[in-house]
Amino acid sequence: MIDITDRVADAIKDGGIKDGIVTIFVSGSTAAVATIEYEPGLRKDFPAMLDRVAPKAIEYEHDNTWHDGNGHSHVRASLIGPSLTVPFKDKRLMLGTWQQIVLMEMDTRARARNYFANNGRIIRTPTQTISRHIIYHSCGREANGDPPTHQYMLFPIV
Repeated sequence: MIDITDRVADAIKDGGIKDGIVTIFVSGSTAAVATIEYEPGLRKDFPAMLDRVAPKAIEYEHDNTWHDGNGHSHVRASLIGPSLTVPFKDKRLMLGTWQQIVLMEMDTRARARNYFANNGRIIRTPTQTISRHIIYHSCGREANGDPPTHQYMLFPIV
């Protein structure tokens, strides 16, 4: 579980849109995005809850098919979901006082993950090379010359 709140907030502050919503999406079938109070107790309670809901030590047909032992990882990620939408106003996320945005990897081995934050309309993934640095892509001006109404940010997680 990784707290990504500050990285998303910084991208909003650096962006050209003052008020709107940001959607955070993680690509991968064993990863998820949610909000939680990111404190030591809940960082223990949340995985313990997942152990009760989708235990590792039961039979999963996925494991019988692929023999990779991560059927529970797929089920857990599906329960939480791959995306989250958060409003922002005056370039500030409108989260509760104790609410943070977290990325969770459920797989049985370490994974490099990318999560995407998009505020505004759905756009295509840019063709830029992914690096270990934040890639910030503004979609340019609208047809009428107005400033961009949507932006795209890619944050590699390693």
